[in-house]
Amino acid sequence: MDLNHLQIFCAVVEAGSISKAARNLYLTQPAISLKIQELENHYQVQLLERTNKGVVPTEIGQYLYEEGTRILAMLDNLGKRIEQAKNPVHEIKLGASSTVGSYALPYTIFLFKERYPNHKVILQICNSAEVVEKMVTRTVEMGIIEGPLTPDLKETLVREGIFTRWLMRDQLYLIVPNNEAYRNTENASLDELKEMPLIIREEGSGIRTTVEQTIRKQGLQLAEIKVVQELNTTNAILSAVASGIGVTLLPKMVVSKELRLGYLKSISLNGLLFEHDYTLLYYPQTMKKKAYNAFYKLLSSKERGFA
Repeated sequence: MDLNHLQIFCAVVEAGSISKAARNLYLTQPAISLKIQELENHYQVQLLERTNKGVVPTEIGQYLYEEGTRILAMLDNLGKRIEQAKNPVHEIKLGASSTVGSYALPYTIFLFKERYPNHKVILQICNSAEVVEKMVTRTVEMGIIEGPLTPDLKETLVREGIFTRWLMRDQLYLIVPNNEAYRNTENASLDELKEMPLIIREEGSGIRTTVEQTIRKQGLQLAEIKVVQELNTTNAILSAVASGIGVTLLPKMVVSKELRLGYLKSISLNGLLFEHDYTLLYYPQTMKKKAYNAFYKLLSSKERGFA
């Protein structure tokens, strides 16, 4: 007996019919019948009973089926484990701030997976402060944050031996509901922004840090702006703005669909730019691992899939 005999016998029992098993296995009925006969001759016992409705296993046939399926499952699992050992999956533990993690990285990870099918990116999305915390605790070994690198943040990164690489610069735009109140408004001054009902991200968010640092350079504190809500997801902010609750400052990549469909509109801020940086965090020793080094090279290239 060989495994092929056992596989065919189990397939016949599961199908309850030699003809159905033949169709399932893309074999002829005579070929199936011959294999069953050879198996019965080998053990010198009847394994199947023929009925008008098909076949059913005898008592010994049922025992052979149960043990056979267990043996086949073990062999299948053994084959998979050997393949995994030959082609191990390399994990990349990556933390990313909300904007880049939700809107830019999915396509980058898709590109990376196409090139390296045995590499797996485990992505954790949170705000920038939490990404840094996960780097410090080694929950992740590579991170992408957004917003300016404050003196306190730089001190933490240096102390923990975390290196940085600037990835790109985006811009925050004043986003308002596309309703009657803003229908004819195309630009606004900083003084006008102060009076608008602003919906902003929570403390620790890179977007919030960009807003705070930019207006501080203009001699303005966030406390002087009419903040009506603080929300911890960009989707919640988009819903609130679309509902007419207030306005917000977000990167274009977050609101491109809503702007295209006309749910929201963008207003210029009379030359005031909210420049918004994205920065890669990594440990030098992590780059010695082939998986991380390959992902690092993709992120550092023009092929990364976001701009």
